Amino acid sequence: MLEPVNRRATMRRQPIQRNCGPGARRPGHPCGAWIAGTVLSLTVCGPAPSLASDAPPLFPTHVQRPLELENWPAVLNGLAGDPLTNSVHRLVAVRALFETGQLPDEQFSWMHSPGPDLLSTGDLNDYAGAAFLADALLQLGFIYAAERLAFDSLEMEGENAPALRTLVRLHVARGLTNAAAIFLNRLQACPDHRTWVATQRAGLSQEAPDADDPAVPRIQRNRVTRDQIAAGLTTERLLRLALQENPENRMAFQFLVAQQLQARDLLRVRQTLANSPQPTAGPLPRHYAEAVLLHRTLYPGIPMEALLERVPPKVVTDFQRLRELLAQAKGDVNEARARVWPEFGNTYWYYYFFGPRHPASPSPTSDGSGTHG
Repeated sequence: MLEPVNRRATMRRQPIQRNCGPGARRPGHPCGAWIAGTVLSLTVCGPAPSLASDAPPLFPTHVQRPLELENWPAVLNGLAGDPLTNSVHRLVAVRALFETGQLPDEQFSWMHSPGPDLLSTGDLNDYAGAAFLADALLQLGFIYAAERLAFDSLEMEGENAPALRTLVRLHVARGLTNAAAIFLNRLQACPDHRTWVATQRAGLSQEAPDADDPAVPRIQRNRVTRDQIAAGLTTERLLRLALQENPENRMAFQFLVAQQLQARDLLRVRQTLANSPQPTAGPLPRHYAEAVLLHRTLYPGIPMEALLERVPPKVVTDFQRLRELLAQAKGDVNEARARVWPEFGNTYWYYYFFGPRHPASPSPTSDGSGTHG
């Protein structure tokens, strides 16, 4: 659930008090005024002191650096072996799979057991990771929710490149180029981002701020006009809201199906696949096809011929092999899991049946077991 993260009582210092929730502005302390004040402070002050606790870094350097540079293949390489039980780690893995075009086919090569909702703020200790959630929300079209979290990240974690980049993009998307330039000035202090900053400045000077940043047109296409009501919504409802605004929001669609799959909610998966305009033809991606066959087996009375026609033949053959292995186990769950894992450990079928019983292990496995190509 996307909700305020009320952890400030644990801070060593008492930060600026505010309430940026929709419809909850206090007299004399409007959310916009606080944000404007923060922007002003960034124009005249040095780096803001971090108010975060002395917790270890959320990601190791070999993940953090490519993540800040949006090098998504390198992010996936760095996350190999991570069980993805932390909400931010899981969100980053899903984002990297989406950005590399692998999410509908490889989600369960990475996730073998259930975990937190994709847009959950439930375990953002001291706001650690808020900048990455803000970035995902921005790309999904939730500009105001992203803005709140990005400022929370600056306040509680100190200045950091992901939050500053998010604030640059959201101001460009809203046509507020002067504000975007202020955050570019702060981002200039990060050596790895100076090339990106120079490109963005050139775009601003030429009045073409989105010319070299494909993220900005995506944000503008996906923008959710009812963003103010987003606080308190579950991941499912947030993503449905994004799709109501723009049924062609590919990121919201894939994130919604990914969330429903990890929640093992086959009825909602079928409904989303059947009613969404994307995709409308051609073979279903691997995990979608696996879910469709499983749905037909568990809910044989619900018609879904149009989806069944799009299941690739190889997935049908694999499902028959899976059923043979399950039959050989003769009802012994541990025996069934041991038989299924080597061939089908990276399928939705394994996750659906054995995810809650899956032992802690690298994801994906380094020895090649649990992968089925």
